[in-house]
Amino acid sequence: MPPEGFSVTDLNEPPARTAVLTMELQRGVVGDLATMVELREAVAESGLLETVRSMLEAARAAEIPVVHATVSWRADRRGTPLNTPLARHLANNPHQVLEGTPAVELDPRIGAVPSRDLVSHRHHGMTPFTGTSLDSLLRSLGVDHLVICGVSLNVGVLGAVIEAVGLGYEVTIPTDAVVGIPADYAAGLDALSGTLTFAPNVTSQTITLGIILVYLYRTNSVLVLRRDAEGATTTPEIRAFLHGPDPLIVTTRMPSASSRLRRFSTA
Repeated sequence: MPPEGFSVTDLNEPPARTAVLTMELQRGVVGDLATMVELREAVAESGLLETVRSMLEAARAAEIPVVHATVSWRADRRGTPLNTPLARHLANNPHQVLEGTPAVELDPRIGAVPSRDLVSHRHHGMTPFTGTSLDSLLRSLGVDHLVICGVSLNVGVLGAVIEAVGLGYEVTIPTDAVVGIPADYAAGLDALSGTLTFAPNVTSQTITLGIILVYLYRTNSVLVLRRDAEGATTTPEIRAFLHGPDPLIVTTRMPSASSRLRRFSTA
């Protein structure tokens, strides 16, 4: 019998389709061949790549698509408009994410799986959607919710969020899976929370828990105890509940295991 004030919800509808999108986690951007030393050091200090790796492993285990947004430049810079101060500054380095070199490779510390992961590549701009096939790729997968991680919070990640929202996607940013320089740009997350992204102070651990729960819902293997009588049939509702003050109680649907409860808390 559920605790007083809770109802048992049987999830009969599939949740919204989520994908994890990484931004420019390449050797020439954040790794051993990075040309922006300050950014590389900030990434190393934060443990970003290890955090992203854990989240991607959880996503793959739950059959959630992983897409890597990458960038490269030709040696002659053709196809790469140098129309911003940042682009012009980076172009002064002849090795900047040079096409056909190891600098373009994904950093091995994120544990990319070429046989499963997808890649959306570009030669221009600062953001992943404009002038690329990323939107078409995501729509072909039925995706309507993106978890965006990577660099840089003040340029590529911010641009990706704004573009994604403009295209109709819902967006989540795990706060410990993005980095920008200077570090003060992290305060920009406060501006995004509650406006463009769904909730403040979301971490990769919370996202990983949400991924696990979505997988359980898809496989029709759980019952969920919640506080109201409405069914939690969409991913936004699931995520909102995860950020409530009380633990989420999940029990298996199988009668033989009905006595086993697992409590998850995001505190």
